[in-house]
Amino acid sequence: MSTAKGSHVYFRLAEFRSGSVRFNRATFSGGWVTFDSASFTGAQVNFREANFTAGEILFEDAEFSDGCIDFSGASFTGSTVNFGEHHLPSIYRTVPPAHFSGGTVDFFQAADFTQPPHFGLQTLPPGLRLPSGTNISDLP
Repeated sequence: MSTAKGSHVYFRLAEFRSGSVRFNRATFSGGWVTFDSASFTGAQVNFREANFTAGEILFEDAEFSDGCIDFSGASFTGSTVNFGEHHLPSIYRTVPPAHFSGGTVDFFQAADFTQPPHFGLQTLPPGLRLPSGTNISDLP
């Protein structure tokens, strides 16, 4: 998946139940992609070696229960990947941070974490794996 400047891709309210969805080696470089209020229940969703270089990727109010979201080898160098509150005034209301209840979101092997995602969380929930040496308090 490659997004051009100004492009918008909606996965809002999507339900990922069991099975596998792959965004491997996708490039997110402009516009925005939204997984707002999406539900990841028992699915394997891969963003392996994906490049997040510009734009916004939004997981606002997403729910992670069982399954695995894998960002192994991903590069975060210029885009905003947001799991917490965000406000796009003409489109969305402000929503609560992401919910983690039994699933796994794995950033442990991210190649470049200089522009980390926003989680809107104060404590590290079970199932959220950050790169070695990164604490939840270090994130914006």
